[in-house]
Amino acid sequence: MVDVDLVNASLAGADLRGVDLEDADLRNADLQGVRWQEIRKIAKANVYGVRNAPAGFLEWAMAHGAVSEKGEE
Repeated sequence: MVDVDLVNASLAGADLRGVDLEDADLRNADLQGVRWQEIRKIAKANVYGVRNAPAGFLEWAMAHGAVSEKGEE
């Protein structure tokens, strides 16, 4: 899922273990209940406005190279 456009997507309940989200656009995506603890990569993924992020996800993502930029719609 490298460089994938997931703007406004509902990923609620998705199992993201082992997924490479490098450069993914997750702006305003709904992450309620996702399994994220074993995401393989998230560097340069845009997490601006992510909704319903599980506890610890945003902090982890930013520590692993994610960005939070409004960008263009």
